[in-house]
Amino acid sequence: MSAHTLRVEWPILDPEMRRAALIAEAEEDLPGMLRTWRVEQCGEPTWSTPTDWTLVARVPVRPVRPVEDLLRDVVAILAQAMTQPRTTPGKAVA
Repeated sequence: MSAHTLRVEWPILDPEMRRAALIAEAEEDLPGMLRTWRVEQCGEPTWSTPTDWTLVARVPVRPVRPVEDLLRDVVAILAQAMTQPRTTPGKAVA
């Protein structure tokens, strides 16, 4: 799957706060945002402050497989397993 970039913005409410502290706070929010958008991070974010009141992260991401796709795979695997003859160690299969 190709990577995409998720762009996330945070307002800077305290102009006296250091950039490193702003980023540390924003990094705590990222996992929840990634879950909301159903993506997983596949690289390090780049941070910028394009204005005095905005912190921006650009995060490399890739889509997470929808649950329906995973369930379809599990059902297919189980169906295939149920059609195969069972073997017991030490016994011949008829």
